[in-house]
Amino acid sequence: MVITLAFAVVVVTAYAVAVHRARAAADLAALAAAQRFATGQDACPAAQSVALANGARLTGCQAEGSPYAFVLRVTTESDVSSPIPGLPTTVKGLAVAGNV
Repeated sequence: MVITLAFAVVVVTAYAVAVHRARAAADLAALAAAQRFATGQDACPAAQSVALANGARLTGCQAEGSPYAFVLRVTTESDVSSPIPGLPTTVKGLAVAGNV
């Protein structure tokens, strides 16, 4: 019983850490992309590098509008450190940033 409970705690913790990592990376990547886009630069390379620096992969980057009125959507993906067969091995994060 104790071993089963400990195993469950490890699994839940691994998924919680992965979700937090993916969401935080998406938030930071969206902010970096918004800063670049607002100055007329390409937003997605900044999002890519920030996502990687935060332990996630950039899976989507979409910018709409002009540097004066825009919305950026960033999606990231992070691996689960201790996945269970039959459960997802990755989790996703989504963030939106802009000046609208």
